[in-house]
Amino acid sequence: MVETTGLADPGPIIQTFFVEEALREALRLDAVITLADCQHIARQLDEHPVAAAQLGFADRILLSKCDSVDEATRAAALARIHRINHKAEIIDVQQGDCPPAFWLDIDAFTLSDELPLSQGVRIVRAGGEAFAPLSGQTRSWHDTIQAQLFEGGELDLKRIGAFMEQCIAQHGNDMLRYKGVLAIAGESRRLIVQGVHKVVGFDYGSPWGETPPRSRLVIIGRYLPVEPLREGFAACAAI
Repeated sequence: MVETTGLADPGPIIQTFFVEEALREALRLDAVITLADCQHIARQLDEHPVAAAQLGFADRILLSKCDSVDEATRAAALARIHRINHKAEIIDVQQGDCPPAFWLDIDAFTLSDELPLSQGVRIVRAGGEAFAPLSGQTRSWHDTIQAQLFEGGELDLKRIGAFMEQCIAQHGNDMLRYKGVLAIAGESRRLIVQGVHKVVGFDYGSPWGETPPRSRLVIIGRYLPVEPLREGFAACAAI
C-alpha cells in the first residue's frame, strides 16, 4: 500500500509502476482508492484542483462523514463526484466500517472485458450494505476534470487506432484515466484499451457471442475538446 500526502497528484505514482522495468516485473498495481470527506469535499474541489485529480484517478471512492451533513449536501457531493468520475464505484462509509474486500484485490489495472459505470452509491454499515441510486442534480459545476462517455457500434480498426494515437499524442497529458471496450468490424472479440496519460495498453478480450457488439470508451480528463473528440470517435464507425 502506498499512501500519498493529502494534496499529492496520483498520476506520476501510477505511471512509475508501468515505466520502471524493475517495478513492472516485480509488482502488480491493484487500484487507486480515494477517500473523500463529504463535509469538506465541495470546498476542497473549489480550492485545490488536485482534489479533482485524486477523484479522477480513482477506481473506488470512499465517502466519509456523510452523517455530519444534511441530505442536500450529501446528494450534491455525490453528484459532483459522479460528474468527475462515473467509472469509479462510490462507497458511503458509515462510522468508519469498510471491510478490506471493498478496497483490496480489485484488479483495476488488469485489461478486462467489463466497463461498468457507477449508477449509484453503495452504503456500508456495520453488519450489512445497501445500494441507492444517485438522485438527479440540475446544478452544473465548473470542475476542469470530468468523465466523458463515447458510444457507438462497430468501428474500423485503422480509424479507431489513428483516433486513439491522435488523442494520446495531443491530449495524453490531460487524459487521467481512460478505458474502452470496443467492437471492431470483422473481429469477433472485444478490443480492450486502458491507459493513464500516455501509458496505454491494448489487447483482445472474449468474443461478443450473443451480446450485440457495442463500443464504449470512457475518458476522464481535463480541458478536453469534448465535441471534436465526439465527432472524431463517431468518424471511426465502420462503413
